[in-house]
Amino acid sequence: MEKHAYLVMVHNNYKVLEKMLLLLDAPYNEFYIHVDRKVKDFPKSYFETLLKHSVVHIFSEVSVNWAGFSQIQCELFLLIKAVEGKYSFYHLLSGADMPLQNHECIYRFFEQHAGMLFINFRDPKIRKNYKRFRDRVSKYHLVEEFRQRSPKKSIRRILTIVTETLLGLQRICGIDRIKNEEFYWGSQWYSIPHGFAIYLVGQQDNIVRKFRYTQCPDEHVMQMMAMSSPFRDKLYRDEKSQYSNMRYIEWESDEVSHPVAFQKNDLDRLLSSGKCFARKFNETTDYDAVEELYSRLKGTEER
Repeated sequence: MEKHAYLVMVHNNYKVLEKMLLLLDAPYNEFYIHVDRKVKDFPKSYFETLLKHSVVHIFSEVSVNWAGFSQIQCELFLLIKAVEGKYSFYHLLSGADMPLQNHECIYRFFEQHAGMLFINFRDPKIRKNYKRFRDRVSKYHLVEEFRQRSPKKSIRRILTIVTETLLGLQRICGIDRIKNEEFYWGSQWYSIPHGFAIYLVGQQDNIVRKFRYTQCPDEHVMQMMAMSSPFRDKLYRDEKSQYSNMRYIEWESDEVSHPVAFQKNDLDRLLSSGKCFARKFNETTDYDAVEELYSRLKGTEER
């Protein structure tokens, strides 16, 4: 029986993570969990022994910052660790995600679509200032990682001014890092087969060259690498002929890349969506939603 690898990026929401892992616990699933290196209170020993059927690997190598290239470093780190196991699929999740189907249904769905790439694409034209949005990857953002890392607002304001100044100079000089490429945008989270995972690991130097010193590269790397690869014809389309990563995500707005945190009264809509996973859930705002979802899915498992 082929196995699946779940790559999970964690920095909080441990109670959500616990329920997610318990629902996906199966002999054909293995977990590669990366905990943000800045986190000091993660109960590693508890999670290492939590599951009855799945093997759990836990790492804490990268200090991950929102909108920084460290997001991609973390993803690549997990992929490099996991591809040694030659899994059928690699699913990238966050610690704030939950499944929307039981583990048997999820496994069967992906095995029925073996070799397909489940990657989300959003229309970049919905951004009001498309050219400025494209600057995320077409220009050098030399201090972005430092800006996101700094705990002081005063320093972040200074680095924002530095960023805007550097961007202005690059526009004047006509710098365009992706001049001859299509620009794509979408959700960071994906499910990909072994062949494409190996391809990405082999493209590590190219990914670093192309996306280091960019802003929010996690929303562009998978989309742009897939579209420029021999695997682009394997991208999965749903019943509406849209590229889908089989995640249910609702955005605050087209101009804001922050997902809505689901509550208990959202569950019927989520469970009838036909998707495999949903994000995000927050243990501090509506943990009842997580417990209710856990209870409903546990009731659907084969005995």
